[in-house]
Amino acid sequence: MWLSVVARTIDTVPSPADLAQHLPAIRRVVWIVLGGLLGVFACMVTLVGSLSAVPGYQSRTSLDGNLTDLGVLVILAWLLGVATLFLRGRMPWVVVVAGAVLTVLLRLDSTLLLLGAGSVVLRRDRRQGLVATGTAVLLTLLAAVRDGSRPSGHTAWQIMFSGSDPALAGAPDGAFRLGVSLGIATIAAVVFLGTAWLVRLRRDLRETGMARAEAETRSEDLETTAYRLEERERLAREVHDALSHRLSLISLHSGALEEAAKDSSPQVSHAAEVLRDNAHRSLEDLRDLVGALREPAGPGRHAAAPEPSHVPPVGLAALPELVTSARSSGAQVQATVMVRDADSASDLLNRAAYRITQEALTNAFKHAPGQPILVDVRADPDSGVSIVVMNRDTDVDSGLPGSGSGLVGMQERADVLGGTFSAGRDGQGSFVVQATLPWQARSTS
Repeated sequence: MWLSVVARTIDTVPSPADLAQHLPAIRRVVWIVLGGLLGVFACMVTLVGSLSAVPGYQSRTSLDGNLTDLGVLVILAWLLGVATLFLRGRMPWVVVVAGAVLTVLLRLDSTLLLLGAGSVVLRRDRRQGLVATGTAVLLTLLAAVRDGSRPSGHTAWQIMFSGSDPALAGAPDGAFRLGVSLGIATIAAVVFLGTAWLVRLRRDLRETGMARAEAETRSEDLETTAYRLEERERLAREVHDALSHRLSLISLHSGALEEAAKDSSPQVSHAAEVLRDNAHRSLEDLRDLVGALREPAGPGRHAAAPEPSHVPPVGLAALPELVTSARSSGAQVQATVMVRDADSASDLLNRAAYRITQEALTNAFKHAPGQPILVDVRADPDSGVSIVVMNRDTDVDSGLPGSGSGLVGMQERADVLGGTFSAGRDGQGSFVVQATLPWQARSTS
């Protein structure tokens, strides 16, 4: 039994990670409690003199006088007042009001009032801090004038220091007594409120520095964004100027070849028709992609974010057409395409699946011309998307130029979606491209 108790106790011990997570809250509670206790101690020290100085609170105006019934009630009110110190974090004005009541109505010292005003300075805006500071200073000086105007030997500071220096208890000079009372009040106000304003100033300077650093970071981000937009515009011009003219010539000449060979060679005419059709599609793709490059990126957009909406409408549903187009060009493609709920897939997933399949077919055309190509694509919301494109590994090359970035692009598309990608020889004489993509539903917003 005791083993189970020990096990439950161990289970309830917080881990270091939990302690680190709650450390700011623990530190805040400790500071509130310790600060409140220090404030109560300061109020107790000053209460001794001010309570003894007010006629009617004690049997005589001295430190060893006995409390009267009225004095007991004042002590109870004082306890209620200093208890508000533990509310200074959320309701600092409550401390100010309690301190003002003790200072003005009960004729005690203004220590609690100064502590409350300091809390307002630290926890409220500057205007409220100035109001609290002005109120506390005014009432503190009025309380000092009230205390300094009492008869000789009846001021709070005379009663406090009478034990250490009896000569002070009988100081006859009224101006001297008033000056000392005002000096003590001024020092107390400077210590309490000056410290509060100094802490606030340091905090404001730190926050200003952080805001400046954030502004500099935003400025750098804006400069980077502007540079990227300029590069996108330059790249769009280069792509358009370099490819548009050549694709237009291919389309024009393939159309002429198609008409010329229509009667003499139907096969050549059909090949020219396929060539012209693909040239037209390439021009449409080029126009849309150039528009996408010139489209400004939204704030916070990453390079790996979904492609702009101007790209051609390709996706899982268009895979059968892609296979048909490959077959019409003369490729031997054996395809199995099983797609369910293609319309519910996100645009990013649709484009990634289509482009990976398209690029894998293109690689097969280039590096294994005339060889049969096996395409297997299966997609549904439950199991995601699986793409396998396989062709025989040969030493024959089509001679078509390549950019060398096809495999890299397919890998990047899979990485963006959190999928996997592999490409290479399988050890049985075939080259296999394989990708798995998790299902990503279309956003309904």
